[in-house]
Amino acid sequence: MNRNILLAVGVILLFLGVGVQPAIAIGSDSLGFIQDLIDNASDGDTIYIPSGTYYENIVIDKSISLVGEDRDTTIIDGSGVGDVVFISADWVNITGFTIRNSGVFTISYYEAGIDINSKYVTITDNNISNNYRGINIDYTFEGPHSIIIMDNVISNNIFYGIDIIFSFNNIIKGNSISNNLGGIMLHPSDSNTIIDNVIFDNDRYGIYLWGSQSNTISNNSFFNDGLYVSSDNNIVENNTVNGKPLVYLEEESDEVIDYEVGQIIIVNCNNITVENLNLSKTIIGIEFYQSHSCTIRNIDCFKCKSGILLLSSTGITIIVNNIRSNSRGIHLDNSKLNNISRNNISNNSYGVYIEDSQSNTISNNNILKNDEGVYLTSYAYYFFDIFTDGSINNIILKNNIFGNKLNADFENSFLNRWRWNYWGRPRLLPKLILGTIDVGDRAFIYWFNIDWLPAKEPYDI
Repeated sequence: MNRNILLAVGVILLFLGVGVQPAIAIGSDSLGFIQDLIDNASDGDTIYIPSGTYYENIVIDKSISLVGEDRDTTIIDGSGVGDVVFISADWVNITGFTIRNSGVFTISYYEAGIDINSKYVTITDNNISNNYRGINIDYTFEGPHSIIIMDNVISNNIFYGIDIIFSFNNIIKGNSISNNLGGIMLHPSDSNTIIDNVIFDNDRYGIYLWGSQSNTISNNSFFNDGLYVSSDNNIVENNTVNGKPLVYLEEESDEVIDYEVGQIIIVNCNNITVENLNLSKTIIGIEFYQSHSCTIRNIDCFKCKSGILLLSSTGITIIVNNIRSNSRGIHLDNSKLNNISRNNISNNSYGVYIEDSQSNTISNNNILKNDEGVYLTSYAYYFFDIFTDGSINNIILKNNIFGNKLNADFENSFLNRWRWNYWGRPRLLPKLILGTIDVGDRAFIYWFNIDWLPAKEPYDI
């Protein structure tokens, strides 16, 4: 049967609501047939696709509904090239498909299972997997997107499960999002609702709010990942991490958190004390963002991506904690005048990771058996910015730093003071700490810091 006859035979009437719309169906295992049907459809049509595997990349440039017979057996496969589904029209609905195998990226563009470049789109009951990005909501310049992503399985995508870019007023509800590099990424995107999702086993984070405000994050269940924020003015409530409450405080002061929790996020707060807790298997055990004069003590934190993260925070005291078996034990990012003292920091990939942070004191800690004990770095774009915005003027003194694969290292970090640390054996001569300084595109020179008077025996900490 040729294509025109098949299309004509497949046109039937479907009653939807109060309207009458044509519905179109095709045979399975066809190449290019879905796109042909879209090309021959009109705004308001519903196109039904029987079970089968369809190797094509489709462009939806009309206001249609695309409905698969069964989510698990109606498959659109992009064959590793381009977006699998690109939506440029408003008022599009897609339901009942497996959408897989997008391309990876071009020079300037990252490809997706579903790439949405329009408004009023609904994506429901699909399996979106093995793409570079699962779903991408790209920015427009004309009002809210008002995208609904609901009841989908979004898994095993190389980059983000859902990537929301300069987009607002979207609803992400009831999805299972797992085993992606990141679950849901908002950058910068406001006034979105992320609710009732199960988010688990994503590598870097479950949800990341970057420069995004007025979003509502509620009733989500995280397992082996969690929330990461670098923005404020959001509503985060009634979420759990590994079955325990995710504690989120914003614009609070004089609080004590000493009860069972799965993760702690503190935003724009003062004088918060976090103590006497066990935290594990989340992206960040404890995060302080733009917070001041707080205390973290007597915490056992293990098997997290970052055990403790200070982001743009000052005057935080981290004392008498056990930080072990994390990717980054204690991570300072753009943070100043913090005190890290009397902690046991062991078996992490990085024990203490200091990034673009100044005038912090790291003293009297056991920093043992990590891949790297202490690491200082700067991501300043221009060389001379290192002297003002890089990791400078930090004091590392009277620590036990030994038994690490690399005890100390630095990159683009100047004017830090190493004093009286014990390096694993008695030393009569100063201890050289080798590092590198970038001097151009992919060019660097070796540099060194010096602990002039290393301790001759370990400290009793």
